[in-house]
Amino acid sequence: MVLFTQVLRSRELQMNQQVNIIEKRIERSCIDMSSGSEFNSASIGAAAGEIWNFIEQSEGKGVSVNRLCEELTLPKKLVLAALGWLAREGKIDFREEKKKNLIYLA
Repeated sequence: MVLFTQVLRSRELQMNQQVNIIEKRIERSCIDMSSGSEFNSASIGAAAGEIWNFIEQSEGKGVSVNRLCEELTLPKKLVLAALGWLAREGKIDFREEKKKNLIYLA
């Protein structure tokens, strides 16, 4: 009976952790990007700096858009705009590897 209780508690903890992860993803995806205060040239530029630093720290490994969104907790729309900014400045390259699009520093 004790073992059963321990297993139940362990599974409950795992489920709570999964719920927390899902809640965070929902919060990030529900940010209203149409309000001018969160999606403007200043926020895009700030995100571009965060992204550039993250890619630089990846030690030459490619980074996916999804990983950038998750690791930096930025909305996908903001990440894509920032990547466009960096690409226009010639700071990043896009490469397809094993059917994945990855981003590298130029």
